[in-house]
Amino acid sequence: MARTEESNQRIREEQKRKILVAATKVFARKGLAGTRMADIAAEAGVGYGLVYHYFESKEVIFRAAVERGTGAFERLINDAQEQPGTPWERLYRLSVIILDGLRRVPEGFLVTQQAFVSDTVPQDIKEEAIRQARRSSERLQQLITEGQALGQVVAGNPGELTTLYLSCVGGIAYNFNYFGIPEKDYPHPESLLRLLKP
Repeated sequence: MARTEESNQRIREEQKRKILVAATKVFARKGLAGTRMADIAAEAGVGYGLVYHYFESKEVIFRAAVERGTGAFERLINDAQEQPGTPWERLYRLSVIILDGLRRVPEGFLVTQQAFVSDTVPQDIKEEAIRQARRSSERLQQLITEGQALGQVVAGNPGELTTLYLSCVGGIAYNFNYFGIPEKDYPHPESLLRLLKP
């Protein structure tokens, strides 16, 4: 029985996603400069030509990997802002999702960090990653400000509190990626949120 165009499209999307996930792992280990298309194909378990079928260069794949990471984080923050419940409840749910995501896909954080700091990353990719990170930070700051207005978040400069929260998240990701964190020591959302508790 012949496949429908819809099923063919699903197969194409799954192949592209598989290559992107594999590329993220390789970029996390080797960086953009050290990664070859052959490395990505090997990690994905596909032929070298198939990678080129979906992505014309490793820079295009890197851009997609960074957009996937920064875009996912931005969507999380936006969703938290729009969810029902008190600001504190939304901050708690957000923290649960962030910590779970860092545990499940730790390499996504490393690729995003490379976009911010590596000299080998094209400037337009770097600038877009920074724009998305700033938008996410601003939305998180709004949520913290809402919580402060209701006495659910500690008083103080909301920009500073946002920076502290995001720095803790980054530190957790860094430690998890480079040193590993035993399951018994992996931070709980309540521990992360102590710095915002009044």
